[in-house]
Amino acid sequence: MYLLVYVDDIILVSSSVAATYRLIVALSSDFAIKDLGKLHFFLMLEVWYPGDGLALSQQKYSLDLLRHAGMLECKTATTPMSSTETLSATDGTLLSADDATEYRSVVGGLQYLTITWPNVPYAVNCVCQYLRAPRDTHWSAVKHIMRYMFVPLSYMVFTFGSHPLACSQLLVMRIGLVTQMTGDQQGLCSFLWS
Repeated sequence: MYLLVYVDDIILVSSSVAATYRLIVALSSDFAIKDLGKLHFFLMLEVWYPGDGLALSQQKYSLDLLRHAGMLECKTATTPMSSTETLSATDGTLLSADDATEYRSVVGGLQYLTITWPNVPYAVNCVCQYLRAPRDTHWSAVKHIMRYMFVPLSYMVFTFGSHPLACSQLLVMRIGLVTQMTGDQQGLCSFLWS
């Protein structure tokens, strides 16, 4: 059984209906709670239930972020980061105050996408390092990440077995060409899913 508490919302995921019911009854004896049924949307995550599993997506949020950045009609990229360019704190020209604000807004939005895009965190981390004084080269890297997002979206599916902690997952992701990024992805996925 998994229990997530966020401010005044509780999400409960369990493979046992009886255990779920017992916990809801126990919580309702001390707190005023309301069972809203199956989860469909929570903190920029869309949830649906294929077969006996649980699938998470951020397609709506990704499209909203692309719309916010004015990139709904952009060309796609096959990797989240260019394999030939490196970022530096001194290369390029500083962004104007308005463009720097936009940069920070979009990069902040990209951080939420790392939940369902396990091959994006490295690239997002790279552009986050320049939030204080972003330059045009950093903005180009952000746009590259956004162009990568335009490719059909990643998702995770969790299938629960007989034990609540015995879960297997299907993780659909595109592997980038950057060796360091690929190594980080594999290490992250091994850490999270083993």
